Amino acid sequence: FIVDYDLESSSEDIVTINANRSNTRGKDYIHYYATKGYEEYIKLKDLYETYPQVKQTLINELFIRSKKPKSPTYKTSIDINAGNIKIDYKQGETLLEWTKRIVLLNNQNDLYQIKFARAIRFIYYNHKNFKINRFSKKIANTTIRIENNEYKIISRIKETYNKGLRKNEQFLS
Repeated sequence: FIVDYDLESSSEDIVTINANRSNTRGKDYIHYYATKGYEEYIKLKDLYETYPQVKQTLINELFIRSKKPKSPTYKTSIDINAGNIKIDYKQGETLLEWTKRIVLLNNQNDLYQIKFARAIRFIYYNHKNFKINRFSKKIANTTIRIENNEYKIISRIKETYNKGLRKNEQFLS
């Protein structure tokens, strides 16, 4: 693990070398890029201070714009480590509000997890007709199981959302 460099190595070389170490974590990359003046990483660190009660890894999943919105399994850590994240405040605040609202309505505190964040982010990107008010009315007596597979969580959300809708109403497909 390298923390300093000599004349033959650049700070970018250090990132590449340390990327191959299993103990280099996302927070190390975030700190590195923020201290190098990368604006988006500075914004991310500010978000951690704005939402101290929310896990930093969850903030990453909610506020970083996904490079692959069609895939709910895409990990933002890939972009964090590469130094090319983009913060989306509207997306993050919307998804955090949706999560808080769902937790409040069905008393399911285990939804503050990355798997659920990825699933709800997928819905946000790919189902513009999703109405949180409609979903909120249906979620009160429903448990959303946190599965290892984000697609199963999405299916459960869609199932709950579509339950009882008539043919002329909008379904999540």
